[in-house]
Amino acid sequence: MNFVCSRDDLKIRGHVFGKRSHPQDAVILCHGFMANERMCCKYAELLADMGFLTVTFDFCGGGFLSRSDGRSQDMTIFTEKKDLLAVMESVKSRIVPLYPVSKE
Repeated sequence: MNFVCSRDDLKIRGHVFGKRSHPQDAVILCHGFMANERMCCKYAELLADMGFLTVTFDFCGGGFLSRSDGRSQDMTIFTEKKDLLAVMESVKSRIVPLYPVSKE
């Protein structure tokens, strides 16, 4: 299923994997440098099969193959943070509550 949210008049686009028929824990996968959200799809499918609702997305200005709005020259670690926070808020308000997971 397609996923869209906004940040500073820019559209952030991605996909949702898993069933929304009942509340589930959610996982948001972020792609790495010189990549796009399609490179996370196999992981998203695996997590969905395990019962997690999983969201993948392209960072704004993420490059030639990015489906999100924005220019590459405007992309920074700070805009990536803003994108992720916008995705988290959208998932939290529209799909399921998010539960932070510590790496500790």
